[in-house]
Amino acid sequence: MNPAKSVESLKAEIQKLVTDSLKSPFIGHQEFTTASLAGVSELYKRQIEHLGCTNVKVTATLAPDGGVNIQAQFTPPPAPIEISFTVEPKKE
Repeated sequence: MNPAKSVESLKAEIQKLVTDSLKSPFIGHQEFTTASLAGVSELYKRQIEHLGCTNVKVTATLAPDGGVNIQAQFTPPPAPIEISFTVEPKKE
């Protein structure tokens, strides 16, 4: 298997996981605070670690428009590289 392809697949899977959960009626329609965003960060960190990634760091911040920005950094298995991306809210 092409390692670059598997890394891109993992990145897409994690982005979809985060995006889908932020759109969820259980998460997407609440008012976030700094404290609740710390919990959101920990939740995503555990989910990414569950996928076999290491060196996971997730930061959730409030966006100026009231949405949530998620930044995730992690080392996918088994390649010793770091991936970083940001999920930003999209206005409909």
